[in-house]
Amino acid sequence: LWLITFPNYIRPKRIMLIRSSHSNAVLDHPIAIMQGLVEANDWQMHHHSSDEIAIEISGYWSDYYISVKWHEDHSSIHISAVLDIFVIDQQKPEMMELISRLNERTWLGHFILTQDDGCLLVRHTTPMRGTGGATQEQIIDMIEATVAECEKYYPALFQLAIGSASADSATETVLMETVGHA
Repeated sequence: LWLITFPNYIRPKRIMLIRSSHSNAVLDHPIAIMQGLVEANDWQMHHHSSDEIAIEISGYWSDYYISVKWHEDHSSIHISAVLDIFVIDQQKPEMMELISRLNERTWLGHFILTQDDGCLLVRHTTPMRGTGGATQEQIIDMIEATVAECEKYYPALFQLAIGSASADSATETVLMETVGHA
């Protein structure tokens, strides 16, 4: 059994650079901002409505399917990113253990494993009550943070899902600090 390690030095320092749209609006509807960002960054759009947009963003380890929803009733933005890792029933208990460990270290949002289909997601909700809308910078920060969490922990989740690592070794791998490079 081979343990595949992904040292920190091969990860880019800045996960992604999102180009701003050319909107002059200071505050705008979050979905309108996302639509401008989709166009400015040539992201693939899968779905669009007045309160939701679903896109695909390429990361270092994988492509992420990101849904951004505006909840008018709660004045909040909900972002979820689906990872292309699926977990079989036999691995779900150990994956839940790994997710628990990773969630302790996740800065924004949390990982979940859907029990019905074994799908892995990162999601978070940001309240925006009283703001009158969102800024482009806020939306960019939310997308960057979501993708960064996916990228940071993808190797550990993938190793466990393919059976090449336990929750313990996958955690150690992703938390390993490297000095210098080869």
